[in-house]
Amino acid sequence: MNNIVYGGSLMLFVGATKTPVAFSTSAKLAINLATKDGTTKDSGIFAEKFAGHLDWNMSTDGLLNYALTTDDTLVNSIDELFTTMIARAPIQVAFGITSAGTSPDWTAPATPQKCFYGNAFITSLDQNAELDAATYSIKLEGTGALNWAVLS
Repeated sequence: MNNIVYGGSLMLFVGATKTPVAFSTSAKLAINLATKDGTTKDSGIFAEKFAGHLDWNMSTDGLLNYALTTDDTLVNSIDELFTTMIARAPIQVAFGITSAGTSPDWTAPATPQKCFYGNAFITSLDQNAELDAATYSIKLEGTGALNWAVLS
């Protein structure tokens, strides 16, 4: 049981420097396999499927902080995420366990820790203003391969 991953250590890292998304409260990675219909007259009453393309996406939620700027030590704030989104270019992302540091100086997974990584577009950036703390949510859609390896 000592190999169970603690959710607070699993984070979404963004950009070439692999820094965590600011004030993250949750993170998610989804990997999907599309299927194609392969049903024939010989299939009987059950449909048959063929494997299609794989796709993947990541998302994270966090506490909203407008005062945080790109000049702050902690990066990947709402303003940086927005700037990245409107640039409409893929960014490097990684999903894994932090290797060292404490907030706000987390570091991305390093040897010998494996993680999932690839390139993705920010496809959604939501801000939520409820009675409690304001939050934000981002969704990233992977482009190309998702890798499971030690970051190089």
